[in-house]
Amino acid sequence: PFCRVLESDLLADVLVLLDPILQEKIIGGLHDDELEKVMDEVSVDDTVDIIDIMKPIYNFKASD
Repeated sequence: PFCRVLESDLLADVLVLLDPILQEKIIGGLHDDELEKVMDEVSVDDTVDIIDIMKPIYNFKASD
């Protein structure tokens, strides 16, 4: 995927600006270690926003 050619900090900047459907596709296409590097660059507020968006997609419950 194209996202693998971007540095983690740049991908993090781009990820938070994308539509949730594209966010999900990119996140789903990354290996765990790649995703960890990207998410380390995302602010806490943006991480919470991404998790909130992903909850319905993955059927997360409040206790998860």
